Amino acid sequence: MANILSWRRKSRSSADDILNSHLPDLYRMAFRLSGNQADSEDLIQELAAKFLSKPNQLDKLDSPQTWLKRSLYNLFVDGYRRTKLQPVTFSTITSADDTDFTDQLVDSAAGPADQAQNEQLQQQLQTALESLPVNQRDLVILHDVEGMSLTELENILQEPLGTLKSRLHRARKSLRFFLVDATF
Repeated sequence: MANILSWRRKSRSSADDILNSHLPDLYRMAFRLSGNQADSEDLIQELAAKFLSKPNQLDKLDSPQTWLKRSLYNLFVDGYRRTKLQPVTFSTITSADDTDFTDQLVDSAAGPADQAQNEQLQQQLQTALESLPVNQRDLVILHDVEGMSLTELENILQEPLGTLKSRLHRARKSLRFFLVDATF
């Protein structure tokens, strides 16, 4: 009996180690998808509960990071569908102390004019991202912001590579139009 319990503790600590090693990337992805701290923490907690209930599941996988990101994305989509497809708003991003999130992104050494310009550019980018369809916005966030490759996204989103490439091209073209050609 003691051998079984020690194996259980060992597999759980192994699962904890795997999850902890990927936690910063998972949180960043959850934050980008959900748009706020509370929802991203809920997504991570739901993923951890799902993962830790089956600690040996990732030992069999070649790339646990891809599985974790795919599971996180699926949890996000399920939650998104539960809220009856209400759009995610990026304009309500705030930190824990209710200061504006964009203030944290601005270089503290920059002058007031630079800060104003950075805030304006960030607002334009958020507006342009909000104007994209959900599937294109998710793809841009996962590929261009999170740095995931198209082959990883092919596994996560379960879409053909050609579809992802054309969707990404259309999304970038739309962003280019909104950021360069359109006036705000």
